Amino acid sequence: MIDVKLLVFEFICSRHFIDLAFKYSIYFETKLQTYKTELTKLELEEFTIQEWLTDAPSRNLNFKILKTGVEANFEFNKKISTNFISGSSKINILNNLNVLKTSNKKILIKGSFGFKAKVDKNHRLRNPALGGGAILDVGCYPLSMSKLIAGHLQGLPFAEPKGIEATGRIDETGVDLQSSAHLVFSDTIDATINCAIDEELPNTLVISNGEISITATDPWHCGQSQNGNSFITLANGSGLTKEIPFKDSLGLFAREIEHASKCILEKKIESNFITHSDTQSNMFWLDQWRQQMQIVCPKNLIKNSFMRWKLVFLKI
Repeated sequence: MIDVKLLVFEFICSRHFIDLAFKYSIYFETKLQTYKTELTKLELEEFTIQEWLTDAPSRNLNFKILKTGVEANFEFNKKISTNFISGSSKINILNNLNVLKTSNKKILIKGSFGFKAKVDKNHRLRNPALGGGAILDVGCYPLSMSKLIAGHLQGLPFAEPKGIEATGRIDETGVDLQSSAHLVFSDTIDATINCAIDEELPNTLVISNGEISITATDPWHCGQSQNGNSFITLANGSGLTKEIPFKDSLGLFAREIEHASKCILEKKIESNFITHSDTQSNMFWLDQWRQQMQIVCPKNLIKNSFMRWKLVFLKI
């Protein structure tokens, strides 16, 4: 025998479920349309920037202005797939390098990181036994960035310099107070990088082909001293400029910790942002840079090597 009350109850429940599902479908469809509209507006802005830079929009130079750093592309799909979590417009210089390759002119990468530290000679910045010196403390930033950009200009994750020349000032303790290095990556890509621990430097990143340039202010600290505010400046051959502001609400070191924690939790032994081979390459070229300056680091000597004592202990 059919239970009419049960049928009525099931009917009401199913209608309620369908009605609820319909309401949510309208809600998510509205959200999706909102983000599609936002994406369209940003794509139009990108096209305007591309046209403004090149005066030739028909070239389709794939000029997408995204987040400073190593991530890529607008994250609207990510937003949609993560409950529509909102985020700021994100800028990535790596996705804009094609505009610099529109001519056969040489591309120059310029990066600097320097500050004036008033510390005694026993401080880690001036103590050779503690890895002191500008190159190891802050020179690694523009070096790594130059290799990253030169690599992407050549379709590689990072590039190995063909050679390096360096000059600078040596502290009485034997470490480098300031140094400038010239890196040659190819016939069309050079880099000049500067670092200092006794001098304030511009602390900027500039990539230019002599006509078009991309400049990032405070690329190493992401505007931390300005409440997370920094910007990218685009300039074309006519001398016109356009500034694109960027707000970093997380902070450089917090971002590094977050990424490292994520790798550990996912049981990864290597970051997809900077690989072991990239890290080893950076270490090698930092050594080459210091050798150009004739800097002697006590920890580099075999007699002081931790590995030497470890091998003795293990009787290997």
